[in-house]
Amino acid sequence: MRIRHGALEDCRRDVRAWVAQHAAGGTFARGGYDMGILAGIYRFHRDGEPAPARRHIEEFLANRRLRNPQRIERALQDFDGYVHWSLSQRNATVADHRVRLNLSLGDDVVLGGEVSRIDLTDNGYRAVLLKAAPPGWQTELRMPLIQRALATDYQRPEREISIGFQNLDGGALDVVTYDRKAVETAAAEARDLAARVRAEMARQARA
Repeated sequence: MRIRHGALEDCRRDVRAWVAQHAAGGTFARGGYDMGILAGIYRFHRDGEPAPARRHIEEFLANRRLRNPQRIERALQDFDGYVHWSLSQRNATVADHRVRLNLSLGDDVVLGGEVSRIDLTDNGYRAVLLKAAPPGWQTELRMPLIQRALATDYQRPEREISIGFQNLDGGALDVVTYDRKAVETAAAEARDLAARVRAEMARQARA
């Protein structure tokens, strides 16, 4: 059983509803304008060239029949802003992008999903989710768990990993590092949640 980190709060709020939706196949999103920007950002970090990545955004949106001229122009402007931010960085380098998580929570439940970008800074590694930060994101269960997952993957102390959000235009970068107590508390809650998910799956299978 895999839970995307972006769905963890939904599962945390209502295990029964989340399991029912998961059993029904969940929902499928074909991707909107923000997904087009993100696809371009990934291409930019892969190849290091802004122009082909910009064309990739246009192709991505066209293939999904997203044709609103104002929205397309805004997407390209946001991408240009992100590239400007990225190229102006002096104390950080991109170490990786589109990193897939695979953190065991117990009871054969795994925390999955992607981290958009990993930066190497003077203070360690900075994990960034590229999207507008949701209100109260610092209290979300996934955040310290992502910190632990990346510390394990990169074989670094947890205190050297920060985690947070950044807008797709390169603005509003905000990260935090959770102390050991916060990470352990989150891990304990996640283990309990994983057990509840498994129990609920068994209950619904019998119903």
